[in-house]
Amino acid sequence: MARAPILLVLLALSIFSARSLAATEHHGQVTFDGLPVPGATVTATQGDKKFTAITDPQGMYSFADLDDGVWKFEVEMQGFATQSQELTLAPDTASTVWQLRILTLAEIAPGLPPPGTASAPGAAGVNASPVSAQPAAKSTSGFQRAAVNSASNAPAPPAESTASTGETSGGEDQRSATGLLVNGSVNNGAASSFAQMAAFGNNRKGPGSLYQGFLGVLFDTSAWDAGPYSVSGIATPKPSYNDVQIVSAFGGPIGFPHHVIKGTNFVVLYQHQANDNSVVLPGIVPTLLQRGGNFSQTLNSAGQPVQIYNPATNMPFAGSMIPVSAQAQALLSKYPMPNVTGTSAYDYQAPVLNASQQDSVQARATKNFNYFNQLYGNFAYQRQSSQSTSLFGFMDSASTSGVDGAVNWTRRFNKGFSFTGGQFFSIHFKYEFSRLVADETPYFANLTNVSGLAGISGNDQTPVNWGPPNLIFSSGIAGLSEPAYAHNANQTQTFTYDSLWNRGRHSISFGGDARRQQFNIVSQQDARGMVAFTGAAPL
Repeated sequence: MARAPILLVLLALSIFSARSLAATEHHGQVTFDGLPVPGATVTATQGDKKFTAITDPQGMYSFADLDDGVWKFEVEMQGFATQSQELTLAPDTASTVWQLRILTLAEIAPGLPPPGTASAPGAAGVNASPVSAQPAAKSTSGFQRAAVNSASNAPAPPAESTASTGETSGGEDQRSATGLLVNGSVNNGAASSFAQMAAFGNNRKGPGSLYQGFLGVLFDTSAWDAGPYSVSGIATPKPSYNDVQIVSAFGGPIGFPHHVIKGTNFVVLYQHQANDNSVVLPGIVPTLLQRGGNFSQTLNSAGQPVQIYNPATNMPFAGSMIPVSAQAQALLSKYPMPNVTGTSAYDYQAPVLNASQQDSVQARATKNFNYFNQLYGNFAYQRQSSQSTSLFGFMDSASTSGVDGAVNWTRRFNKGFSFTGGQFFSIHFKYEFSRLVADETPYFANLTNVSGLAGISGNDQTPVNWGPPNLIFSSGIAGLSEPAYAHNANQTQTFTYDSLWNRGRHSISFGGDARRQQFNIVSQQDARGMVAFTGAAPL
């Protein structure tokens, strides 16, 4: 009974061994001047068999299972010359590194005549009259350069001009009208009255820079914006603000011009965004009489004078006059005076400004030692902050910031590596650090101990929790409330190892990581306390 499983195992092993001997995995990398080329198309052809792969951000490509024998490989990438080569694949075939070459102008547009020759008349419906080259001559008004036929793609020799009229024999304005001078072209940038400055377009002199980047800026100011809408119709002051948005990027090899580190590349992106929003907030605040405890002029919802009772005696206050405590007077000082009349819906309005800012930085750097070793890392930082203003003019702030960085090292082993049995094997080490911080800061924190100065006890009066207790009124008077202070910080450090072992159509991935995590929370729920006025008192 034990022979059947053994025979099945031996049969499976023989099938796997026969297939692995007849098939080969092929890897390679596409580069240009030592730098990886992502997005290139690699095609492998053998008879009627055809397989295609696309290079990854490191210029790497892989064919998982190709039959042993002769295969034709082609590498195609826009703007580069197609590379082709026949390779004989076997279990011990080394990986291939392709070096691309940029196409010349003649290869990109083979139909163009060589420089210095006239274009064919009537091409593409344009009357392109031949331009004869004139010997250079210096006029009394200085040197002038003649316009050039766009088909020649090269400046013509200087043409003779006169000091009196300054006209050129090339007729550049006429050729501009017929489309022979193209904005941004070498001809336009060099020869015509429609020329760009030398630092723009493709008329930049000298060799191309190893580094590339861009910068974009948008600016806005309150002077260009309309004032906030007022529901009462009363004009309110317009808050002043300036908004700037920035988008930028810069990248290239690591090092300095003429002293760069081969096989390196980096890119840094930065974004900044600021937004301000101005609105008018209405509300109900205590009147001058109510601040002194006089409620004789206060009306209920039916339009009748309110009757206020003393909860200690259950008797009405004489003349609706209520004694005002020192604590109440201290809290009343935080309320503004009414500034709107003629409506019972509200008696106060104020323009407030709410703002938000965002900054982000992203960076990545790579170092390709060779096909087998690669070192790369990334860094990201982002911060968001906001400021919100209440009806009373108290500005509270909140912010969230996060940072994440990682360093990676990858090692690939060829098919002759003994641990893999002649197949593909790689190892990868990574260290990552991340931290996220969230802060909520009320207006009075570390500024004024409102409760302590008012003689209110029983709540937390540490500096970060300074401020008034939250006041809630059922009568419609605007409540006095502030957010609670909070500081939360989470931090993680991770060490990771993983490996990939590939054999034919099968692959095994294994590894592990070790983490150290921290969760730091500093906050207190309802630290300043709350007082709700419902209009009722226990008997």
